[in-house]
Amino acid sequence: MKKVTEDQPSATIPIGDWNLPTDFQLADPGFNKRGTIDLLLGLEHFYEFLLLNGGRVQIQRIGNGLPLLVNTVFGWVVAGKVNLGQMNPIPSCHVVVGNSLEQKIERFWTIDEIQDAPRFSQEEIDCENHYRVTFSRDTEGRYVVRFPKRVGFDKMIGDSREMALRRFIQLERRFKQDEALRERYSDSIREYLNNGHMALVEGAEERSKEQLVCYLPHHPVVKESSTTTKIRPVWISQDDQ
Repeated sequence: MKKVTEDQPSATIPIGDWNLPTDFQLADPGFNKRGTIDLLLGLEHFYEFLLLNGGRVQIQRIGNGLPLLVNTVFGWVVAGKVNLGQMNPIPSCHVVVGNSLEQKIERFWTIDEIQDAPRFSQEEIDCENHYRVTFSRDTEGRYVVRFPKRVGFDKMIGDSREMALRRFIQLERRFKQDEALRERYSDSIREYLNNGHMALVEGAEERSKEQLVCYLPHHPVVKESSTTTKIRPVWISQDDQ
């Protein structure tokens, strides 16, 4: 801080009739004169300043209605209340505000205020409505929901068959160079078929001429460190291209 506090005391105090002991070394000989404060010490250190003569606190009274003299490691300190008569002291208020305090106050009001009902985006609302309309449960008790489609899906999907066919031809070329990969990948696809995770669609080419059909390209991902599936198919959506 550039300034510890306002100048202290609030006004210069006349001490001509105080009869201060001349053999006492004052910590601040000009304690009665209004001036700047150079250092602010915490109370946790105050009593350490009194550890003189084996810890025996030395206090001297200089007169009725006058402050006391307290001996410290810095010298004698004038402390206490004094009657200034008609002199009106200027009150001083000390406040320290940091960012952390402001943040705590803001957090307090945020927690205390009534929370508004959650606001959902249109996409979230559409997703919730899609689930409510299309969900069902199969004979084994599992939940089933139709594959969701975004608004404007027909325009976004484009000609997915041609794109998927090109990726499949690239995959075939890769398999010709790595027969072991082809066998392992074929086993993974057969496992999908056997478990009912996928099924053969008859007449897909003719169907795509009558209605919108989405074709998803796929490719193998190899992970030799896996303890279960070393290779698995990964399906690529239109947005991932």
